[in-house]
Amino acid sequence: LIYGMSAFGLAIQLKISRSEAQKYVDRYFDKYPGVRKYMDDTRALADEKGYVETLFGRRLYLPDIHAGNAMIRKAAQRTAINAPRAARVPGERIPPKVNFLFIRFLRIISTARGAALKKSLVCGNGPM
Repeated sequence: LIYGMSAFGLAIQLKISRSEAQKYVDRYFDKYPGVRKYMDDTRALADEKGYVETLFGRRLYLPDIHAGNAMIRKAAQRTAINAPRAARVPGERIPPKVNFLFIRFLRIISTARGAALKKSLVCGNGPM
């Protein structure tokens, strides 16, 4: 869900009804309101500026963010949500050891699931 999957997409992936998937989506965002806020804020920023920035300050321009075709526009919105966390844009070279995305992800996991999981990921024993 954090990558912008809709209830429709989730229903297909899990082979459940769309209404069941929507309940799952609603519960997820009720439990993790920060994720919803991040997604909404990022969409709004992309809509306003026409681009998003990676953690390294590189801009990814989204020419389809205002597309009249809803499918194309929603794809650009999903890209807007995912690009900043990806920590790079196509063609940008970043040393693997300097992956700020992983550090940020650990903080999210730590908040959501507790310090024990964070420790297991840092030690290399986690579910990767």
